[in-house]
Amino acid sequence: MNKKKKIKNLYQGNKWILLVNLAIVFISCTTTNENGLSDWDLKGNVKSCFSYSYEVESKFGKWEKGKRRKYGHTQVTFDKKGGPQEEESYNSDMDLISKIIYVCENGQILEYAAYSGDGKLLSKTKYNYISNSEILTKRFYFYNNNNDSVFVDSVNITREKGKMRKQVRLEIRSDTAYDIRTICEFNYNEEGNKNDYKVIKELYKEDDIFHTNVFKYRYEYLEFDTKNNWTKRILFGEYDGKSEPICMEIREIKYY
Repeated sequence: MNKKKKIKNLYQGNKWILLVNLAIVFISCTTTNENGLSDWDLKGNVKSCFSYSYEVESKFGKWEKGKRRKYGHTQVTFDKKGGPQEEESYNSDMDLISKIIYVCENGQILEYAAYSGDGKLLSKTKYNYISNSEILTKRFYFYNNNNDSVFVDSVNITREKGKMRKQVRLEIRSDTAYDIRTICEFNYNEEGNKNDYKVIKELYKEDDIFHTNVFKYRYEYLEFDTKNNWTKRILFGEYDGKSEPICMEIREIKYY
């Protein structure tokens, strides 16, 4: 079996599982900054936001909240200038599985460190603000007790009017026969919330692209609080002409 066939086989089987996994990655990893709040679709003097993720069930012709999902529950705290301080991720039993600690200045992220639930350093990410519309981040991953960097990825982020429009993430791998390029493009509704987005995932080496997958997602907003921040929405995945709900997100927001 040649190299291209081996790589293509990585995508065989249940493509909906890959669709869900990519959605989770981009839900939880879209942190850029003009003011940290904007990338969580938040506005106002937010102190903290706890987001719970649930399965979606169809009952009497409506989408309803199902059981709590195994993963996807996060709590983010912000300073008074809108910069994120800490982001904690939990499983369905509310056990801590990861924690991110941010370093901010005037609401802008300078860098952050990611830790496992038991406190082990996993990665460090540094931000380079090239212009008002372009940001470059570089992430170093650590897998041993000596904090040696094993591999690096970078993300080029394009913003427009304070909103993230495009991410291009490059993963330079030494442990596989290919590198990974992931492109994510966002669209927003009139209220400034994410309306839909597209993910293009490419396996490549140098200029040779072995395989490409395209995934599309959209949001349906159900409830808002008095500050006009959404508190309930459904994420849908679209693939091969089909649209299926991936999860329902419910948020508890506290203000200063």
